[in-house]
Amino acid sequence: PFPGDPTVSAFDRFRFPLLTLTSGIPDTLVERVLRYQTQHQIMLVAVACHRYRLTAGVWPESMSAMIPKFMPSEPRDWLGGGKLIYRRDASRGFLLYSKGSDGIDDGGDPSLPDGKDPSSDNLQDKGKDWVWPAAATPEESEAALRN
Repeated sequence: PFPGDPTVSAFDRFRFPLLTLTSGIPDTLVERVLRYQTQHQIMLVAVACHRYRLTAGVWPESMSAMIPKFMPSEPRDWLGGGKLIYRRDASRGFLLYSKGSDGIDDGGDPSLPDGKDPSSDNLQDKGKDWVWPAAATPEESEAALRN
């Protein structure tokens, strides 16, 4: 996409305002800001989920169930585009994630994309989706102890 393309959404024009510049520095700075904003939004939703559970005794059915008491509005996925993705999960409580910098919903898959070096810095930002960490299930704990 490029800024003059009428098929590019207003959100993408905001996300990548400097696409036509030859220097990669401004794009890197814009991406860093969007990454931090996304991480901040994920953290706020996770805290709201825990507050909801303390009050109601169960995990919220959806993000909208936490509005306006625990969050003022539904949070944005600044880097992936659209809204953060939340699902209640029977084994872990909830699944909360961003589509990440590629903008593709991989169903909450935090694994590294093919060809990504696992020794690189800041791996939580490099997965297919950026997933809020959850405690391991008893089965996962036992499997990890066996290995």
